[in-house]
Amino acid sequence: MSLFWRLFALNAAVFVLGTLALALSPATVSFPVELTEAIVLVVGLTVMLLVNLVLVRVTLAPLERLTGVMRRIDPLRPGSRVDVSGPPEVRDLGHVFNDMIERLEAERRETGRRALAAQEAERKRVAQELHDEVGQTLTAVLLQLQDL
Repeated sequence: MSLFWRLFALNAAVFVLGTLALALSPATVSFPVELTEAIVLVVGLTVMLLVNLVLVRVTLAPLERLTGVMRRIDPLRPGSRVDVSGPPEVRDLGHVFNDMIERLEAERRETGRRALAAQEAERKRVAQELHDEVGQTLTAVLLQLQDL
């Protein structure tokens, strides 16, 4: 069952139980609402909200744990992955996050390779220029010495 439907079912159960509790209790609501009736309604609503809060918190706990693990993963230290367990949505999110980390690591490796290749090409170019320039200078000096 998806997270949406689990949350909906929990909320529906809380509201149904709250409605049944109020409907089957001896409490009545008149118009205008009396103080004791208002207190019963507020207490009933508070209990329903607290039960709903606890149930939603428990339902969303796997997502909160996954979020914490995701925050601790350092992209500069390759090989770290999140544990893929829990409800289907959490597992899917974990798989997608792990795939994203793999793509980032692959891109970082490729970028490093390209940067190294560019540095090597620049070194070769500078070495060639130095070689050619020194060779031309020596040739010019030799020609000038021969003219003397």
